[in-house]
Amino acid sequence: MESNNFAAYRLAAYVEDGYIDIHEPVLREAALKCVLDLLGAAAAGIDSYVSRGAQELVKGQFGPGQCAIWFKGESTSLAGAILANSTTASVLDLDDGHRAARGHPGAAVIPAALAAAESIGAGADAFLGSVVAGYEVAVRAAAASAPARMGYGYGSGRWTGYGVVAALGRLFKLPADQICQAFAIAGVQSPNLTANGSAGYSDLMGNDVKEAIPWSAVTACAAIELARHGLSGPADILDHLPHYNRDVVLRDLGATHAIKGIYFKPYSSCRYVHPALAGFELVVQESKLAAEEIQAVRIYTFQWALDIDNRTDPRNLTEVQYSIPYCIALSALAGSACMLPITEAVLGRQDVVEFAKKVQLVLDPQLEARCPGETLARVVVEGRGQTFESPVTPPRGEATNPMSWGDLVDKFCTATAAVLPEVRQRSLVNAVEGLGSGDISPLLDVLQQPLSAG
Repeated sequence: MESNNFAAYRLAAYVEDGYIDIHEPVLREAALKCVLDLLGAAAAGIDSYVSRGAQELVKGQFGPGQCAIWFKGESTSLAGAILANSTTASVLDLDDGHRAARGHPGAAVIPAALAAAESIGAGADAFLGSVVAGYEVAVRAAAASAPARMGYGYGSGRWTGYGVVAALGRLFKLPADQICQAFAIAGVQSPNLTANGSAGYSDLMGNDVKEAIPWSAVTACAAIELARHGLSGPADILDHLPHYNRDVVLRDLGATHAIKGIYFKPYSSCRYVHPALAGFELVVQESKLAAEEIQAVRIYTFQWALDIDNRTDPRNLTEVQYSIPYCIALSALAGSACMLPITEAVLGRQDVVEFAKKVQLVLDPQLEARCPGETLARVVVEGRGQTFESPVTPPRGEATNPMSWGDLVDKFCTATAAVLPEVRQRSLVNAVEGLGSGDISPLLDVLQQPLSAG
């Protein structure tokens, strides 16, 4: 196969000079929604010990620079900003996702693209175009892979690096041959995640590495620099079945936009929790059952939802994020709003633990057959001597029933209420809207300001 026909090269050619009409209204709004939602997830997670740990690592090991560590009033190098901000954006599991990818492109692509735009003085349109390109490549790489058949994990860090290479390659105006080599280098060096995640061999899913999105993004940033200096990787990395399906990588390239298919989360938990939550909320709303009246809950759903940790007594926030029973119990006893975001306050509640023990998870073959294209649940609740049942229910925020701009503003304000005063919330929302009008400077200014600023 000629080198310019490798799938990685074809993607690189798209990144270099593929036409992206960032002024097309639906596409522009899709990109702006992703930016606002990701910044809300980051602000909500800024004070977590995971975020603080990454920030200290960056300050000690990644050196000075002009790229903001968001909401801290400090700056660092490009790679350092990517690591710090990607960690903060993904820590609460509140970040966006894509059904075909089975994971989260935004927490890698947006921190990388924004830091790179800041480092070179790129404008709003160049930044937004790089975000579109990054999502496109990341989702294609993810959808084309078959990790289970090869014995490694599904985690987003396996493929988010491709999206970061695309975003940075477009912003830096690199030639296709360099972008191709950066894809190859980043792909080889990405985390394989054989231990972590629902398909991993470790029994300790609730750890802070999660899907390794931040380190994947940093590796991709390094791959860009290595390719710039002439280093190469296996440029045919995306051309070998069963590792990657080349046809899926390249299908309709340039004619579709993956970013239009993004889903947004109403709560900070694994997406596989969300259909069960949505179904349970429907039953409670219609039956008017109080928590103390509920005797049993059965969740009929797909296998991947059964494969997450699902502890009834989670010891940390990550284990809460990966527990359908505990999140159902929180919804029953405290209301689902307490999961926007999940905080330390939900841990160690014996009443929640006891309710979680009432929740049974059951594989539904019909719902399994509709996965991964749809992630669904059917919820049966017993109480008052009666049985109440939800219809087959999707999670809220799917691309087929998307959150509006107003919905995402409301989510942003709720999720960040504990860390941003109302005036700062409005400033950030206005700055993202300004980005849509072609001005990136207000957004960069807001992100440079520490939380303590007025």
